[in-house]
This record gives sequence, structure tokens and C-alpha cells, in this order.
Amino acid sequence: MATKQLVSSFARLVLPLCVLVLLLGAPSHRAEAQCQDSPCVDSAYIVNGSVARADLVLNAVGATQFTAGAVGISEIAVGARPNILVLMADEQFADAMSSVIGTQHLNTPNLDSLAASGMRFKRSYAANPICVPSRSSMFTGRYPHTLGIQSNQGTNLDAVKYPLMGKYFSDAGYDTGYIGKWHIPYSVNNKAVHGFQTTANIGDGGIDAGMVTPTVNFINTPRTKPFLLVASFINPHNICEWARGDHLPDGAIGTPPDASSCPPLRANNLPQTNEPPIMALVRQSYQSSTQFPVGGYTDTKWRQYIWAYYRMIEKTDAYIGQILQALRDSGQESNTVVIFTSDHGDGIGSHKWNQKTLFYDESARVPLIISQKGTTIVGTSNRLVNVGVDLLPTAMEFAGIAKPAALPGLSLAKTALGTMTTDPRTYIVTSNKANQGAAVNGTIPKPGGRMVRSSRYKYCAYDEGTGSRESLVDMQTDPGEMTNLAGNPSFATVLSQHRTYLSQFKTAYGDPFPVPTGGTAITFEADTLTTTVSSGDTVTTPVISGATNGTISRANLNAVGDFVQYSATVPAGHYSVSIRLLKGQNFGIWQFSTLGANLGVPVDGYATSNSLNTVTLGTPVQYADPGPVTFKFTVTGKTGADFDIGIEWIRLTRL
Repeated sequence: MATKQLVSSFARLVLPLCVLVLLLGAPSHRAEAQCQDSPCVDSAYIVNGSVARADLVLNAVGATQFTAGAVGISEIAVGARPNILVLMADEQFADAMSSVIGTQHLNTPNLDSLAASGMRFKRSYAANPICVPSRSSMFTGRYPHTLGIQSNQGTNLDAVKYPLMGKYFSDAGYDTGYIGKWHIPYSVNNKAVHGFQTTANIGDGGIDAGMVTPTVNFINTPRTKPFLLVASFINPHNICEWARGDHLPDGAIGTPPDASSCPPLRANNLPQTNEPPIMALVRQSYQSSTQFPVGGYTDTKWRQYIWAYYRMIEKTDAYIGQILQALRDSGQESNTVVIFTSDHGDGIGSHKWNQKTLFYDESARVPLIISQKGTTIVGTSNRLVNVGVDLLPTAMEFAGIAKPAALPGLSLAKTALGTMTTDPRTYIVTSNKANQGAAVNGTIPKPGGRMVRSSRYKYCAYDEGTGSRESLVDMQTDPGEMTNLAGNPSFATVLSQHRTYLSQFKTAYGDPFPVPTGGTAITFEADTLTTTVSSGDTVTTPVISGATNGTISRANLNAVGDFVQYSATVPAGHYSVSIRLLKGQNFGIWQFSTLGANLGVPVDGYATSNSLNTVTLGTPVQYADPGPVTFKFTVTGKTGADFDIGIEWIRLTRL
């Protein structure tokens, strides 16, 4: 084996040197575009980074374009093209590595070593956070809606229309292999179709312990051309069986300790405030199924769940360590681009959710590290990534394979090499289909959704559900996604912009998803509405500086329990509610309600100065029929001399 490996290594050295000799005296150029107007390393995108480009010229040399089959090979001489090693976990959340969260509860030294020699992308999302649509997207480079696959139920794809990664690379002269979990809607037995010349250890469970040997054997196989190898692990997917109390197909992990020795609960373990009703229904539906029996989990059980999840990740990390060591021992580390990622994440108790599917970051955001030791720079990037459509173009650019025009994704190679330090995108779009739950009141909810992730916000929309079907989260101030701002008038412009992003995507890529349109605000001046007060109370319309029409409606109330109510005719629809009120020293604490619905906690009208302020109620309201609506303000306490309430206007913003 040592002699064979020496021959293989010699071949890899001789071919690039021959190309250098042929091109001596001619100006060489790099495959990666150079930074023109900004430095190659931008602190906004790269941290703790140092440019390591010593061997980039060798890897990128060659002015001649080569072709192999139907695939163009440009910019890189055949003998100098790097190997591509794709390491995949299944169900691993992006932050579930000790290089991100520390070693107190999780230790992943081998993934950490990749991060220490490459670029870690912090905003990388699955194209659709469940196995089949995600993997189909990753290996074809197409959006799930283009493939017509949004769930694990689907039929085989047209391999001529949608070639796989293996086909592109084998046609370009690469030695190709796929080992481990498949779960792609192509027959694994038809190698002429999928293009992976070597396959081994294919299965959907119980295969991880058998991953290392065929992977190492493939790496050590003597060859005179570069290789593409995918090693696809099952874990931490076994957390699904653990939650059900089933046998763990990929090996025992031990008994969880007491809660005090387990990781803490997720900081965002409660459901989102103002969560779209369809998401609450999906949670109920899934947790009514025997496949997802976590509805009754205690805090202790959730902490043990996280403990178990971390143990499964450590098992995969150990296997990956053996593969990386074999790569080093073979002498191919510096000539191999290693890409680590996952098909989706897991809820791990955030928002009372396990499993994948949803757009919350724990389920939808995945790890992505690109490392070619000595070539890629070391650091992290905030670039927006859709792993489904971006993985294939990235691998192709490293290999010097021209990307077909039909592939919508973008290569990340320049970012990993340090020659691109800005984000070429304004947003990314991903999709889902939550259809694996049980019936609720005789019906199984099956909403499809789209997520728009911009640099600061995450917008989600759904095609089923009563009430609001949208959510908007400020990921800068609320990374745990605890508050839905879609009904907050202060974010109406942001909401509209993200609807526009989704409309642009729909038009550009033929996505059939129905984009919510929203609507304008309806404002009722309180002093012009029909007003009713409790017995013995009165209403006045004093002139107030700063009021739109100069006056407000001031209810002079006498006791706790007294009320003032306003009547207006409102079109049917779903609205967020905001109120412009006078805050002064003599005002009570009141509760607002409409149609008998309590809309938020008591609001204190007391302040040290007389001013008008806008209050947005925490819960949107749904009016099924057009007609008269009553807005009622009831005193629940006081902070000053009396219980008065001053209202300038009530505004309903259609959602």
C-alpha cells in the first residue's frame, strides 16, 4: 500500500509541474476573482482570519480550457485540481459544535479542527429542513419547488433533466464515490444515472459504525485523477428514535444523568409570542402523533434530550476524526477541499419542538465549514447561504468545473479563499411542508411555507391556517426568535419589503407559493366614534398639543371596573391593533378588549409628563364578518388621583 500511495502522490505532483513548465513565461491567472475595490479580508465577514494563499497559484494555474464529456473544466489544470470530500451529518444544528458553544456539554475536536483551518459559514440554511427535499436540492443544485419535492414523500426524479453531483464530476474526469445514507430520489443502483462510480454502506440506519473503513479505503485507492467523495452519516438523527424510546440503530449512548448534570434548557424553550396560529396547530398535530411524543416532556426530559443529542454528535465527530486522519496520512490533506454540513437541524427543545421541518434556526440552520488546509482562510462568514443550491456550485468552482446556467445557486469558493468579503445576496428563500402530524379535530394540518432570510430579519409565510399566516423576527435583537413582529405597525415597512423579496423570488424562479399581500391601516379618531361609558362616568374632548386633529377622547372614570367603549364599522379581516393614548399623571391602568378577546397585559397609563404615545397590542385580532365592532377599555387599577383614560385614535393594520 505504501508503494502504491507513493506512485499516486508522485502522479499528483508531476502533472501540475508539467503544466507549469508548459506555461512558463506566460502570465498565469487565478480561478478566483481578485478583490478590486475593497481589501480581501473584511472584518465584518472574517474574524480571527489570516490569508493562507501560498499554494493557490499552483492550484489555479492554467490558461487553457479543458473539457471532459459535456462538462466544461475551466481555469484549473487537470492534474492540479483538488479532491473534494463532502462530510455530512444528518439532523445537526449549526451551532452544535464545541468550537461554537464551548466544551462544557459537547466536545467535537475533529469538527473544531476543520473550523480551525477553514471558513465556517454562520448563516447557512437547508433548502428545506427535512431529509429528501434537502438532499435532493444539495445534490442537484435545484430548489425543492423546482424538483416538486417538499416532503419525504416523492417519486424518482428525471436524471436527464436534473443531473446529480456525481454525474457532473464523473463527466469532468473525477473519480467519484458515495458512502452512507442516500435518501435521494434516484436509484442508487444506477451508477450511470447518478454518476457515483463507487457506492458503499448505503442505508437509512445502523450504518455509521461501518462508515470509516470504505471511506478510508476510497481515500487510499491509488489514482491519477482527483476524487469527489461524499461520506454521509446518520447521526445525530437517532435522536428521533431516542425521543420515542426506541432502539438506537447506530449504537447506544448511555443513560442520561440527572438534569443537574445535563445541558440547560434552551433559552428559547417556550413558544414564540404571537406565533402564527398554524404553527401552534402544527405543534399540536405533531405531538399528537406517536412519532413525536414530546408534548408532555418536563424540563428534565428536555435537558436529557439535549444531552442525548450531543452524545450522538460526538459519535459522528469521532468517525470523522478517523477519516481526517486517514486523509492526512495519505498525504492528500493540502490538496483536498473538505466540506462539512448537514441536511437539516433539530429543534432540541426550542419553542417546545423536536425534529426538523420548521423554520426556527435550530431546525433550519445547518453547519457549513469549507477547509483546504493552507489554502482557505481561517474565520467565519455572515454570508447568506442556501446550502441546497449553493453546495454544488461551490464544489464545482473548486474543481474548475463550469457551472451550468440552469443551476440557480452561488459558489462560496471566493468567500472561503478570501477574495470575496461582501455578501452578493440581499436575501435567501427556503421552503417547507409540515405534513407528518396526526389529525386535530379530524383534520391533519399540512401547511407549506417559505422563509425569507435577509441580513437582519427572518420572514415566514404559510399557505394554510386561520388568522395571520406570517411571522417576522428581528434576528439581531431576538436571535432566539421569541417575538413575532408581523403584526407590529412599527415593522410594517420591513414586513412589506420581505413580502416583496418573496414576490421577486417567486417571479425569478417560478415558485407557485401564494405570497401574502397585506393591506393598509384603518385609523379611527376616538373623539369621532360612538362612545359609551359606565354609569356615572363622562367623556370630554380636550384639546391636546400633538394630537392629529387637535383633540382626544378623555373618559373621566370613577372606579376600578369602569369602562369606556367605542363602536366602529370594520371590514372583515385579520388585524394588528395599535392605540394612540395620552399618558399623564392622572390616568388609570386599563385592559383593552374587543369582541370579548383580551388583547394583552394591563397597560399603565401613568407617566411623569403629559404626552401622546403609541401602544401596540400583543395579540392580533380576527374579524370574520364586516360590521360594527366594539373596542372596550376597562380600568383595572390606578397610579394617580383618578382612573381617567385618554385616547386619540385606534388603528387596525391588515395582516
